[in-house]
Amino acid sequence: MAPTGEQERTLPSIPAGAEGDRWIYAEPNLTSKRPNFKQATRQMAFLDTATGVLVWQGGTVTLDLGRASVAEILTAVYASVPADVERIYITAGDPWHQSAGRHQFLKDAVAEWLNGPLPEGWQVESSRGKDRQAGHLVHPRNPVGRWQRGKDQHTEIRSVGEWFDPAGAGPATVRAAFVELWKALRRHWDDVVLMGSPSQTGRDLWSRTIPAKAGAKWADGYPVMSQEIRGLLHATAGQGRTELITPPRVPERVPGWFEMDRTFAYAKHTWTSGVGVPQRVTSAALAAMSEKEQAVLQALGRQALEAEEL
Repeated sequence: MAPTGEQERTLPSIPAGAEGDRWIYAEPNLTSKRPNFKQATRQMAFLDTATGVLVWQGGTVTLDLGRASVAEILTAVYASVPADVERIYITAGDPWHQSAGRHQFLKDAVAEWLNGPLPEGWQVESSRGKDRQAGHLVHPRNPVGRWQRGKDQHTEIRSVGEWFDPAGAGPATVRAAFVELWKALRRHWDDVVLMGSPSQTGRDLWSRTIPAKAGAKWADGYPVMSQEIRGLLHATAGQGRTELITPPRVPERVPGWFEMDRTFAYAKHTWTSGVGVPQRVTSAALAAMSEKEQAVLQALGRQALEAEEL
């Protein structure tokens, strides 16, 4: 329901006049730089813990996983695949929910599974290179477990739900989806490497849109917008909202429910976003533009068109 009285609030916005004009600048001595290295390729395997089917570049096997504990998965997988497989995606089975019935919250069940006993020689990962992360991520549905054996062997167990909804697809189909995704991205980035999650991959690829050729526009890096503008974007770009809608706005019986999967929406929203110092556009300035100029402006990933008194 719409807020009334004291519940009403004003969304953050750029102040009017000269005060707002002071927000339009780039942070001095701060730019987003292109990486000067290529991401290392991580060999991946895809495991259905319900059936034991494991697929990787070298073939397909069916494993005896017992209760699919961390120890049983690590032991069975590395008895079949080489040690350079560093990422194991779980495509089905959700083994981290084994003890969900004993816990009030799913995260507690996930933490219990991640921190279970390990095979001899294995330990929770403590440190890795500058482009890697260490330790577990305890997420209720898409957790990440990281372990190492000795100094040189590292592995992650992750949920493929970070990337896709498998919808019953087997490990071979999921692996083929990753291959097709890599091919599609390679048309735009010849040095693309699929990292552990879409967000990690997206951040890496975005930074590689910065030109590498000396003297090219933005070759010195993308300017970083002012602290005020970045704060405004954070404050007004939430993931979504929960709203209670009651009669008479809707009938007593809702005619239907629909779910929209917008997992890849971020890529579309940012594909044509500009870089550099933002330009403030008032309603008067917008009205004075040609239809073509207005269409270009409104096609950008994020617009903040500010209406001012004429």
